[in-house]
Amino acid sequence: MNYRYKTMKEILAAYDEEGLIIALENLDVDVEEGASLAELRERLLEAQKSYLSEMFYMLSEVDLRMLLKMKAQEGNFYVGPMEDEVTDDYLNVLETFERLFDLAIVYPDLEEMPDGGLEACVSEEFLTLFEDYLQPERLGFSGYLDDAARIIKGALYYYGAISLEKLFELVHTNHGNMDFTFFNRVLSYKMILHHRYVSVDVGEEEYILAADYEDFFDPSAIKAKEKRYGYRPLSKEELLDASEEDFIEELASFEQLFDYFKNCELMDEQTRELFHQVPEEILFDVFLSFTLELSRKVEDPTEVVNAFFASVEISGEMILQEAKKLLMDHMNSLSRWAYLGYSEDQRPNKRLSAKNVVSMKAYLQKKDPS
Repeated sequence: MNYRYKTMKEILAAYDEEGLIIALENLDVDVEEGASLAELRERLLEAQKSYLSEMFYMLSEVDLRMLLKMKAQEGNFYVGPMEDEVTDDYLNVLETFERLFDLAIVYPDLEEMPDGGLEACVSEEFLTLFEDYLQPERLGFSGYLDDAARIIKGALYYYGAISLEKLFELVHTNHGNMDFTFFNRVLSYKMILHHRYVSVDVGEEEYILAADYEDFFDPSAIKAKEKRYGYRPLSKEELLDASEEDFIEELASFEQLFDYFKNCELMDEQTRELFHQVPEEILFDVFLSFTLELSRKVEDPTEVVNAFFASVEISGEMILQEAKKLLMDHMNSLSRWAYLGYSEDQRPNKRLSAKNVVSMKAYLQKKDPS
């Protein structure tokens, strides 16, 4: 098997305008409005050759190992036909190629083969230029950076908003005393964090907010929450678990909840028509998961609960009040952005010490003019 593409320029020739612009944006390269395809490709080619180190920090260890496999196969990689049941391994391969596509490193589409399998290609020129970043010690270091990115992602899941200083402390103490230089590179470059957060100044401090945090809360109120609750203490394992796309908090309770509601149907005809090919049970699972995710982010989940039952036809043997209580009880066990990672059930109550408490009876007697 020989290299299908010798040069990076050949690969870029296969990309359309949208693909080129996505790659340029990912590499933080500005382009003039109205630039021609030829100009876009020239700018991108220049950036790819200049920003090899940046691309190393952007990609994951899995992505780099995929490039190493492709190098062993002279720039090619074959993906077998999709089976009836899609496996996690198959999806992981597709996700890896999606990141490589987003940097315009490989042929822009997994080309379908006669047997139903898929093939992707990378140029010999790129693998030659990138060779130093595929060495064993670099691959191990990339995995170390990946775990730091996952810790950050997990922190955003639980807290919603966290000061840059506190976030660094969290990564530093949970991940081999990582220094700020590499922490900053992870936060700035790793593609799994792209579009996951925004940076906001609150007073004189920089805060890292989950991408949709400002849809629900005013960042200027964060400091008051910090004083009132403090951040919920989390282990490295909890943070890493929360970084997974399929993470379900309080899994056993969720499974009981889903089993309870599994015979319900969505009444929203528009949703059902839009996803008519999706089995009803899966569609309801997605809707329930979305409802629970939203309940974690809003200040008061009561409206979320009401909207849920307005969209669902409960089965005949279920009692509405019982169903509402079951749903709310589960919601109260989930972490809340409003409480900096604590659930409603865990929320710390700052009680006054007994010596500072004046009983209501004594207070009324003091106020009684008689």
